[in-house]
Amino acid sequence: MDVARSITNYEIAPDGSRALFGGARRRVHRPAKSGPTRNLTQTPGVHERNSKWSPDGRWIAYVSDATGEDEIWIAPQDGRGKAVQVTSGSSNYKYALAWSPTAGS
Repeated sequence: MDVARSITNYEIAPDGSRALFGGARRRVHRPAKSGPTRNLTQTPGVHERNSKWSPDGRWIAYVSDATGEDEIWIAPQDGRGKAVQVTSGSSNYKYALAWSPTAGS
């Protein structure tokens, strides 16, 4: 399926080796110039948006409504391991995410 019209955000990895595309088919995708395309979340029926690389390139943060409310989650960029919910119980709308410059240090 062509997901090009469903992409809501994109950015290049901190080391320039991969690209991150968010919103495509309501999932977070990470295709590379060469190599496998990874669907990091694989959560059909869940709206995920505003994906963002961590400064160290190890994590992807994004907003998901998997719990019924918009919450912030992080997932390992390599697709290995489960996503972790970072916020809970917030009724605030989450806009653009921003990592601390020292995240992962």
